[in-house]
Amino acid sequence: MTIDLCVIGLGYIGLPTSVLFAQAGFTVLGVDIDTEKIARIRKGECPIHEEGLPERLRAVVENNRLTVSTTPARSKAFLLCVPTPVTEDRKADLSFVEAASRTVASFLEKGDLVILESTVPPGTCRDVVAATIHELRGFSPETDYLLAHAPERVIPGAIFKELTENVRIVGGVTLEAAKEAEKLYRQAGVKDVRITSAEVAELSKVVENTYRDINIAFANELASICRKLGVDVFETIRLANFHPRVNVHTPGIGVGGHCIPVDPWFLIHLCPDESNLIRTARTINDSRPHQVVADILAAHGAGNIKPIGILGVTYKPDVDDLRESPAMEVIHLLERAHRQLVIHDPFVPHMSNASLEEATSQSTVAVLTDHSAFRDFRGPKVLRWNGC
Repeated sequence: MTIDLCVIGLGYIGLPTSVLFAQAGFTVLGVDIDTEKIARIRKGECPIHEEGLPERLRAVVENNRLTVSTTPARSKAFLLCVPTPVTEDRKADLSFVEAASRTVASFLEKGDLVILESTVPPGTCRDVVAATIHELRGFSPETDYLLAHAPERVIPGAIFKELTENVRIVGGVTLEAAKEAEKLYRQAGVKDVRITSAEVAELSKVVENTYRDINIAFANELASICRKLGVDVFETIRLANFHPRVNVHTPGIGVGGHCIPVDPWFLIHLCPDESNLIRTARTINDSRPHQVVADILAAHGAGNIKPIGILGVTYKPDVDDLRESPAMEVIHLLERAHRQLVIHDPFVPHMSNASLEEATSQSTVAVLTDHSAFRDFRGPKVLRWNGC
């Protein structure tokens, strides 16, 4: 069977992307090192929670538009959709990108297209992907194959809508690479594609998430200011936002997900002397779980040995995504304080140790994730941090 597209990494981005291309008529090979995930997908089972994904996945697997494996195969186009976390010292961990590049190099032929979708520090396409392929094959992205960066810009819960309707930034190491990548995404139904250089595309994605992190940090710092002044932060923000050029975010328990709490560190380590504001924003947002724990313990009472009810462990409502979840940090801090927790999250059963009824029957209940199922729950000792 001829493969039109080989996708490396079948996580929250790679799997929906594979399905999108398969639905558009491409013959797609999805590759992942997780053998259990591969086995489930082959049976048409969806390993992640995403609206519309199970039905779409089952259809493209059944009609053989999407096949999966632990090893790649020959293809004219390769998408790298692997994670880029940070290390313990907050530096970009590009080992997955390097490993994917090594894997692809073994199957790459002259004239092929390689697209890196992972969010990365500026320079990664040239310094990691191109350098790795050159080391193994002697190929250059200027003369032998096409290399581009097209960072994903989607949010869990609305991935298929955003895959096609959000503007797609495509940066090529060469103009020809950018144009070929643009053509590929348009064939998959992406409506608006903007081409640029690889370095600008890499930096633009990091800038987007850093901008959001800074604005969230302002809202969270404002919450601390209002607490000290004895002022309602949510009413303050609501009224301030009537100004036509003001849009203050809603404070919360911290920042989670695979991008916003991670990507600013790329800039901090690349330009430490020029990123003071960015570093401060990260410090503010990372400290929020500690304030949340202080709120919970104050409401519960220092001598109260009864369990604390916890609703929600994911980083955002109505998804099963635990990556960088501040709710998980709150739970760890409470456990470190030797508090017994009764936890319920309908999207993450393996993290739940109680039913919704058991969790909400506790004398103190903390709503850490605003899942739809929790929004009508109220009580005298129900703690929320998002103004709902």
